[in-house]
Amino acid sequence: MWWILDSEKGEFCATGIHGQVIYINRSKNTVMVWFSNQPGRQHPKY
Repeated sequence: MWWILDSEKGEFCATGIHGQVIYINRSKNTVMVWFSNQPGRQHPKY
């Protein structure tokens, strides 16, 4: 799911089903990515 944190600064983030995160801040020319895995929280489709 994507979230708009500050549209004027171009700040966005996305969260994944197992705790993954993508953070983007265009005004600071920054992208951060967190990879993670939370065992036991699996969805049958994935």
